[in-house]
Amino acid sequence: MTTPTTSAADNRQAGFIGLMDRLSMSRILSELVLRKNLIAMSAIIGGVLGIAMMFLGTINGAPATAVVTAAEQSEFNKILAPDVYSITNDQALDRLVRELNRRTTALTAIERFISKKPPVPFLASLSAVTMSTDRISFSALRTDDNEREIATGRNVRVIVKGTHPAIGMWLLNELFVLAEENAIAETRRERASAIETEQTRLRFVLSATTPQRLNMRLLQKELEALQQEARAKRDALILQLQEGIRIAGAAGIIKPAPAAAPVIVSTDPTRALGIQGLDGRSGPLFLYGVEALSEQLKVMQQRSSDDHDDPRIIEIKRDILLASRTESGTVVRIRGTREGMSEGEDKMFDGFLQSIQRLSAIEALQVTQPVFNMLDVVRSPSRGSYSDAVNLLVNILRGAVLAMVFAIFWISGRYAMRMVRKPDDMA
Repeated sequence: MTTPTTSAADNRQAGFIGLMDRLSMSRILSELVLRKNLIAMSAIIGGVLGIAMMFLGTINGAPATAVVTAAEQSEFNKILAPDVYSITNDQALDRLVRELNRRTTALTAIERFISKKPPVPFLASLSAVTMSTDRISFSALRTDDNEREIATGRNVRVIVKGTHPAIGMWLLNELFVLAEENAIAETRRERASAIETEQTRLRFVLSATTPQRLNMRLLQKELEALQQEARAKRDALILQLQEGIRIAGAAGIIKPAPAAAPVIVSTDPTRALGIQGLDGRSGPLFLYGVEALSEQLKVMQQRSSDDHDDPRIIEIKRDILLASRTESGTVVRIRGTREGMSEGEDKMFDGFLQSIQRLSAIEALQVTQPVFNMLDVVRSPSRGSYSDAVNLLVNILRGAVLAMVFAIFWISGRYAMRMVRKPDDMA
């Protein structure tokens, strides 16, 4: 009579079935019940870690937003100098966007918050302790009435990220004050420069009957003033392009963004920027991308002269040439006079009187600095749907749930390993 034998495969299968019987769900649940204190402690620790993570991340993740626009055209009519200087609502809006996107303006607002230490909610004050200027970012983009990004929009949506929304709201209000102050100061400087240039031109017109040597000296002074103004404009544009390159690089915009206007980059350093060029009027410069801005920056830096940018410079050069070829003491045709002396001294005299009256009116414009506004708030800074209480609860629950799941897997895994290593003792 033969003794029945079993194969190694049968033994392995029987061992596996026995192991699965010992690893039943009821036994695992019993083990979890025995370890309930450990699971509860894990949930508590996870909730505490969730609170810590909130202060390290999510409390600074919600943005603060606001919507502003340029003041009404009636405000800009206060600084109007007829036939000398004017600014439209759309031009003022472009200027405000540049100031709102300027990093130096944002840093000044942050420095004011740190120095003033304004009252903020408790959780925001805890966030302010670890606040870093490197993590805080500002962005301002033109939008339509529905807050859709568009280069020709009449509103500007401003967003601040990287800090508690309550702090972001305070920074936005301070940013609006700084941006408006800087834009007003730039507008006043531009207006004063235009008035000074017109005064120089009128004084030259009134000197038409003086010897040519004096005429030439006045022309040269006016030419130098205009050339200096043109150089200043080019230097300002170079700074704007450099800032745009830095912002575009940080944002990862290499090619022109869809919201940008058509880009025309001149490769000829003797040509002026076209109306559709990178002048910042059709939207924030960084939307054109690093490549286009870098090319335009190179073109601007290679320029040897800015005379072609201002038709007044070309006109002055023509008059210098005319004066240099005219005998000293002879009255010549001057810019601003419709007729030369050869057409009648009465007409020349009328032009002379008109120039005197215009010069008096222009000089009166510089007696006082105009007072005007440039910015209106459409929607005050807000934190949206963000709530400290909800954020705190969500982070506590998230940390507790994750810790409990980890504890359950850890306990179950250790129990299974013990069953595999010592099945007889656990049976």
